Amino acid sequence: MEKTVITQEIKRLRDMLGQTIVQMDKMLGLCTGSENLEEIEKAEFAEIMRLCEVDDVKCLHRKVAYLLKPRWEGRLQKQANGRFAFASGNRVLELTCGYKIELFVPDEGHEDYGWQFGRVEHSDKYGGYYFFNESGWDHHGLHDGMTAAIRK
Repeated sequence: MEKTVITQEIKRLRDMLGQTIVQMDKMLGLCTGSENLEEIEKAEFAEIMRLCEVDDVKCLHRKVAYLLKPRWEGRLQKQANGRFAFASGNRVLELTCGYKIELFVPDEGHEDYGWQFGRVEHSDKYGGYYFFNESGWDHHGLHDGMTAAIRK
C-alpha cells in the first residue's frame, strides 16, 4: 500500500477521533436532562456517561496525532552532564526525563528488535538515563551512538 494512502487514512482517523471527543463532551453536558428517563434508560444513559468519561479515545487521538508529526532520525550523544542529546544533521536537542523518542533496538535476537516507541527516563537501575519502552517490552539503558528518532 502506498505511503500517501496510509497517511491520508491516518489523518481521517485523527479527525474522526477528534469529532468523537467533541460528541462525547456534548453527551457529558446532557447529564442534567436524565431525571425524566425510565429506569432502564437511566441505566443506559449512566453507562454512556461512564464510557464518555473514559480517557481511551483521547489517548488514542493524541497518539495518532503524534504519529502524523514530522520525524527525524539521528544518533544519541552522551553529554558532559550525563544527559543524552539527539543529533541529526545540524539539529542537536538535549533530552530530559519524559521526552518522547523512538529507539531502534538492533539486537535481532531480542523480542523487541526494531523501532520502539517510548520516552527518556532516569534510574540507577539502568546506570542513568534509559529508554522507557511504552510497548511493554524491556526498557534499555541509553548509550552513545544509538539510533533514535524524534517527532516535532
